Amino acid sequence: MVKNSPKFVYRKVNYYLGKATDLSKKSPHVLRHTFATHMLNNGATLESIKKLLGHVDLSATQIYTHNSFAQIKSIYNQSHPRGVN
Repeated sequence: MVKNSPKFVYRKVNYYLGKATDLSKKSPHVLRHTFATHMLNNGATLESIKKLLGHVDLSATQIYTHNSFAQIKSIYNQSHPRGVN
């Protein structure tokens, strides 16, 4: 098997994610999605994430990003007049 083939990479990522997590979905795409979400939750802008992921259109980047409930709550508390400051 060619070591830089997509199938080889998929199998390696699936194998090592299987050792680290019990997620049912294990793939390079999951790592990409997790990377984008962590970047966003830690203050990166969508524009910078877009560039890092190599997207042309910002709407493609928004699909990868999911704010956690804690992050949304934190933004609410910092931004809304009735939030806990």
